[in-house]
This record gives sequence, C-alpha cells and structure tokens, in this order.
Amino acid sequence: MINNYGSLININSIVATLKKHGNSISKTTVSKYIQALLDAKILYECPRFDVKSKKTIQGEKKYYLSELSFYYALNTDNQPNYGPNLENIVFLYARSHNYSVSVGRIGKLECDFILRNTSQNYSYVQVSYTIALSKDTEDR
Repeated sequence: MINNYGSLININSIVATLKKHGNSISKTTVSKYIQALLDAKILYECPRFDVKSKKTIQGEKKYYLSELSFYYALNTDNQPNYGPNLENIVFLYARSHNYSVSVGRIGKLECDFILRNTSQNYSYVQVSYTIALSKDTEDR
C-alpha cells in the first residue's frame, strides 16, 4: 500500500495476487490491515466519484500517505517520483482546507481529484509535474 500510494487499489486484486504467490488470505483480513493503516493515520482513503451520476463508486480507491517519509523510509533508492508526490501533496492540502476529496471518473477518463466544499461546490483538479513535454498530457 505504501509503495503504491496514489494508485488505484482494489482489495480483490491484492487477495488474488497474494494467493497466486502461495499466501492464503481472505478479503476480510486484507481489509482489516488497510483499516489499521487508516486508523493509525498512515494512509488516507480517496474514493472514486462518477461525475456523470454524481455518486461514489465502490471498489477501487486511491490511498495517499499522511507523510511522504513513510515511503522513503521503506525505499532506499531515494529517487523521487514527482507525479505521485505532487498528487499526494495536493490531496493533503485539499483535506487540510476541509474539502471532500475524491478521484473523478467520466467514462474511461479520470480526473485526479474532485474537490467539494461544505456548500457542495465542485472543483476539478488535474495534477501534472509538467505539461510542456507531452501533447498527450496537455490534452488530458
């Protein structure tokens, strides 16, 4: 979970991967481990939100670190990956300003964040380190 912060995570996929490698574990057990990380404030959960239906989508979610040093404490290569780092920072900043934060989805397109304030006003946020290097990034 810590090594894949900012990525979509599906509990069923975790269970399947662990079973494939010979580790018998239930979905309930994996959920409890994730909940322990959430309760300890090591991770924050970011649900997916369908922009069209204006409803939260169950299943895949993103998880962000409460402190990026958790990642660097476990990884000695110290090569910063700016994309997830910036996403994590924007997520924490939005949460600190009392926004409800979710991952946006419109069909197959994904928006990094949908922010909702207490009046339920929406803001759509796409995080990018640079848009100058790629036309695809700029178009997105």
